Amino acid sequence: MLVHRYPALVPATQPETSLCITPRMWRRLLTRPLIAPGSSVLVAGEHPHDAIDLLVDLAFDVTALCTQPADVLAGRRSCPQAEFELWRPTQRTPPPTLKFDVALAWELTSHTGNLYSVAARQETAHILASLKPSSRLVILAPTGKQASHSADCWSRHLACFPGETTTELLTDGWMGWLAQHSLPARLAVPPVMALTLSTPDVRLSAEEWQRYARTGLLTGRRSCCAAAATAADLINLPRAA
Repeated sequence: MLVHRYPALVPATQPETSLCITPRMWRRLLTRPLIAPGSSVLVAGEHPHDAIDLLVDLAFDVTALCTQPADVLAGRRSCPQAEFELWRPTQRTPPPTLKFDVALAWELTSHTGNLYSVAARQETAHILASLKPSSRLVILAPTGKQASHSADCWSRHLACFPGETTTELLTDGWMGWLAQHSLPARLAVPPVMALTLSTPDVRLSAEEWQRYARTGLLTGRRSCCAAAATAADLINLPRAA
């Protein structure tokens, strides 16, 4: 019987709405360009545990930011080699400053809505404030039917911050193979969009990152796309009497 080393990364164990990143996709992400073993990596999101075991086994110094105390305790029990810290984005509690070489973020709370909102950009700014100069923030986002935003939304979200932004589509490699063998595409892992912001080589304070978030182009615009506008309308619909 095949026992998967990282069950959280196997598509069959993931909910349909969850972002699934396989070990092959992680390898492509971490090697283009190379993230050297021993680098300090910050993992932030609603489900930071999904890749902790893999990153620790690859010799990274990993810290996970958890939004729930129970997740902190569970992480410390299951993977004592990594650090788990409680993080409340709505309370604007910043992660450790200038500590990390790379930050990996996905499914951040405010990123599910309007990416041009002050709250969304402030949450990104808090992550950026934890990075050393000449480091990288990598935001991982679903594609296809699971996507809540297009690549343009994400690129413009990051455009208010200094640094160079690139976009890459991570694939598992199975989609083409399945098509060649006439197998159902539902068995394949959907591509994942990786948006990388390479930070400047000069130190920026947390206050400076926040200023970019507040004053950046399009900040405060009602919606970044039609999907975000529709979601906002649904939230604001009056309740039936």
